[in-house]
Amino acid sequence: MQTHSGAISLLAQVQASRVSPGRWAARIPRDWWAWAGPHGGLLAAVGLNATLDVVSEQADALVPRAVSVRFHGRCGDGPLDVRAKAERVSASSTIVATEVRQDGEVVVSSVTTLTAPRPGLSLQNTQGPVAAPPEDCEVFQLPADLVPFGRQVEIRPAGGALPLTGSDLAEMRAWLRLRTALPVDPTVAVVLADALAPGIFPRLIAPVAVPTVELTVHFHGNLRSAPVDDWVLAVQRNVSCDDGWCVDETELWSRDGKLLAQARQLRRLLGAPALAA
Repeated sequence: MQTHSGAISLLAQVQASRVSPGRWAARIPRDWWAWAGPHGGLLAAVGLNATLDVVSEQADALVPRAVSVRFHGRCGDGPLDVRAKAERVSASSTIVATEVRQDGEVVVSSVTTLTAPRPGLSLQNTQGPVAAPPEDCEVFQLPADLVPFGRQVEIRPAGGALPLTGSDLAEMRAWLRLRTALPVDPTVAVVLADALAPGIFPRLIAPVAVPTVELTVHFHGNLRSAPVDDWVLAVQRNVSCDDGWCVDETELWSRDGKLLAQARQLRRLLGAPALAA
């Protein structure tokens, strides 16, 4: 199994151990929790690790292209049973279904599409955002009492609006990296795609719970064989809110303007959100 330093370090932090091919045991420590439970991006990354493990005997060259994650219910701090199973295997692509169970109940499930390398067109038809380099941007710290996960990530805003400022703009831009400065492979990319505050937060003046129900990440390029050992620029926006539900979009860009990943989240908006007067 080909495992990069990013995945290895993440696995150590969640006390992950391999039970058998595609099956792992893990536990999310409290300093990786978000609002009221384990950080969703990290749970998704734990599942993605099992996915990469179950296909390792086929070929380390398989490239994750998309992962769609569903959060079935609240997850606690007990042990996790992570199981991945290949549902379709062909010469060009493989589809893997993964479940994360706690106390016998499914708390997270995902479906990942992986592809085999092949000669073909390679284009990027969108331009990266203009931003000052991370070295010139000030540090922004998430409140650890609300989101302990904030201790795990470095955030340096580089445009857009800040959370809970009552802005008219529902978009944030920030350079991100984990404090352990791990290379951005697919597992780390999934964590960083879920690292910023919910996209609606810049428009609010007080925090509310906005848990993720569904998260889909599309990867551009092969972060498995060529992880990015640098800051990445995240652009996150709220697209819409309706009937107590929100849709957010996130992009991760490299310093040289390469689009690394795109994500969409369906979130539930709880409580009574307060906008600026």
